[in-house]
Amino acid sequence: MHAPGAIAAPRWLQLFGSDVPPDRSTDRPNARPSQEDALTLRALAGDTDAFFALAERHQARMYSAVLRIVGDAHEAEDVVQDALLRAHSKLKTFRAEAALSTWLYRIAINLALRRARRRRRQALQHDVVFGWTETSPDDPAAAAQLRQRRETISNAVQSLPEKQRICVLLHYFEHHSCHEIADVLGISIGTVCSRLYHARGRLARLLEGQL
Repeated sequence: MHAPGAIAAPRWLQLFGSDVPPDRSTDRPNARPSQEDALTLRALAGDTDAFFALAERHQARMYSAVLRIVGDAHEAEDVVQDALLRAHSKLKTFRAEAALSTWLYRIAINLALRRARRRRRQALQHDVVFGWTETSPDDPAAAAQLRQRRETISNAVQSLPEKQRICVLLHYFEHHSCHEIADVLGISIGTVCSRLYHARGRLARLLEGQL
């Protein structure tokens, strides 16, 4: 049985050395509400130090998600910095419909998607996007086979429609719950689950007989 917000990881995910996504349905970016809320209130009152203290808490996770989308470390750094600067300049538009950290993620993800669309013809570094672990077998033939299978899966994931691909990357590789993804993307939980369902079906068809 899987808790709400957690979807069983498909078999192909094991080839990346990734664990099954944990149930994060109660693990939001503001894991320490009192401290987070206090910083948020100060930031909204114009305290720049409080805003950047919040940013520092979430910057690493924002970077990780953005990196999966743009596939380039330097560009991911640029996107995160741009997102934080934009968020700070537009702080008065924050409506508190979700946590401030979720709002930061949303800005970063949207900027990353725009960058990715502009450079979609460029080859992505699959080891960067998917975070391949260096656990190749000692046997050269087996190692080559593992690399080939990972490459096959990478190409299949990258071929998914953008909306499905982003949900797959955030859920299976960044370990966000469906609830978190819904908040970050500004869509319903049902829509997230639907996109993951269709993505898994599409991947199963694409990878049939290849693994």
